[in-house]
Amino acid sequence: MKFLIVDDSSTICNVLRKHLNNLGHKDTLIARDGVEALELLEEGKVDILFTDFNMPNLNGLELTRVIREDQQKTSEEIKIILLKGDHSSDNDVMSFEATGIDGRLSKPFNQDSIKAVLDSLEEV
Repeated sequence: MKFLIVDDSSTICNVLRKHLNNLGHKDTLIARDGVEALELLEEGKVDILFTDFNMPNLNGLELTRVIREDQQKTSEEIKIILLKGDHSSDNDVMSFEATGIDGRLSKPFNQDSIKAVLDSLEEV
């Protein structure tokens, strides 16, 4: 499985990558914003994408909309998980849910919460 973490916080990216590695998932890419994420998606298939909401250039909601629109044209299916911080309002989360996110991971997260989100994706 290939992962893409999209967050403008290098700390969040590095911690999430470390936890994914500990769970046996070694193929992880990092993007600092939605524009960089779209560039990486053009280069190859990603199975699961973690995205923050607030980022420069192209935020997580806009990124999710672009991905979902592209998926209607192709057979690729990317699972999208919202990285929800304390700053995320209920309206932000509802907007994401309307675009078709597959899960949420609240910050701060730990290895167990990451595993639970990944397990929930397998149940769908």
